[in-house]
Amino acid sequence: MILIIPFLIQIIGFLLSNDKKEALFTLEKNLMILIAPLGFLLVYNLKAKNYTSWILSFYILGCFILNSYVILHLLINGYFFRIDEADIYNPIFRNVYAQLTGTHLPYLGLWFMFACICIIYLLLQKNIRLAYKIVLCVIGLELLIGTFIFSARMSILAFTIALGFSIIVYFKSLKKSLLFLCFLLASIYALIHVPTVSYRIDELLDTKLQPPSGKPWDPDGGEQYNSTNIRVGIVICSFELIKKHWLFGLGQSEVQPALNQCYSRFSMEGPDDYKSAEYNTHNQYIHFWLSSGLLGIVLFIGYIMYIFYRSFIKNDILLFTFMVFISICIATENILARHSGVVFVALFSSFLMFRNSKLLTTDAK
Repeated sequence: MILIIPFLIQIIGFLLSNDKKEALFTLEKNLMILIAPLGFLLVYNLKAKNYTSWILSFYILGCFILNSYVILHLLINGYFFRIDEADIYNPIFRNVYAQLTGTHLPYLGLWFMFACICIIYLLLQKNIRLAYKIVLCVIGLELLIGTFIFSARMSILAFTIALGFSIIVYFKSLKKSLLFLCFLLASIYALIHVPTVSYRIDELLDTKLQPPSGKPWDPDGGEQYNSTNIRVGIVICSFELIKKHWLFGLGQSEVQPALNQCYSRFSMEGPDDYKSAEYNTHNQYIHFWLSSGLLGIVLFIGYIMYIFYRSFIKNDILLFTFMVFISICIATENILARHSGVVFVALFSSFLMFRNSKLLTTDAK
């Protein structure tokens, strides 16, 4: 029952909506949240000894194939010779990844970084052969490189924090924990100096935290804005709406029109302005609060806390790491706004919750 809470929250948003047709579309898009747990309930007779390892291995393989396809395209077409050309106004590597995968890049970063978490989990298993561990290390390195190439900042940050927390909570040896954390932080520090990542970090550091105005690029030296300014505008409008509708929310279908109306006060123009593209809250917590009211956000936080509780009582490091990772990622992205996010969260939350239950026989603890 706990696993379908995000869907129940969507039902509350549907009931509060004036435009039932639009709200129903959102419900249909999130049906996997309801279907996935029921699907795992139907396989209670499954007796596969390496169930967890097989599922994770196939997932890792899928991410590896997708990333290899893009990297091969970049190599063949000589993009790496143009790495110095990549900047905030010409994100050539991000554009290639988005075009070839057909995926919104924060979601792609979500997939790849969780695959790296799965790889680390498998490497810690005692029954994994050395040859397979070597293969996993190579795949993990390639996925890390790919994610840094298209610079999925929040996924990289969430990956680092999730591993850090997991090491502190679950590693028995303080010495091993400190060594692993130092290695992890040193690796991240080295990688952020790659041009495809550094310009995205410089954008955050050099941009004034103010809403967007002017143009995305002005050769005459006029006011300019970037993605950070757009995010600031989103945060301002989101919190203004919460302040006005903190108790009952707006209803699922009313959130985006209310945001668009708020955005209209910002004087900006360009292909990425608020008129050319619809920007949601980019925060799953805030979205549920606005769409389903105080009850919605309380239910959602309760859902997350219960899964954390389950990970502790089952001593399940993979479930714990997954929840830390997801909890951070949804703070900057409405993961459940797209099918790719809904399916990812629904399948893995269900699988990881069920794998240690009496209904399924697995190899994981």
